[in-house]
Amino acid sequence: EQEPLAPGLAATLTRLDQRQVPIAAICAATTAVARAGLLRGRRHTSNGLSYLREQVPGYDAQRNYVDAASVRDDHLITASGLGDVEFARDIMTELGVLSDTDRATWTRLFRSGRLDGGAG
Repeated sequence: EQEPLAPGLAATLTRLDQRQVPIAAICAATTAVARAGLLRGRRHTSNGLSYLREQVPGYDAQRNYVDAASVRDDHLITASGLGDVEFARDIMTELGVLSDTDRATWTRLFRSGRLDGGAG
């Protein structure tokens, strides 16, 4: 089980969320947004559903858990520790960086290591 959130972190995350400031959490950081109550009512992911259940006492948002590398819902982006490329893509989407086509090309390039998406 993880240590409790640092003093003020839950309040800061809640305040940012209320102002619709994008929040992005990958790997163990997903437990911080879970402990702050930001996952309720939102699709989300992490390092596995069992990981969230083990790390976050009282986690009760499993109905919205998505088994995916990265999930973006209502200004909140969550990702597995193995979803770094998808996480970056979702951050770029949230912030309006690059066109849809260019983001797809970027994602293919960094996931496959090739511009054309083909095998090495």
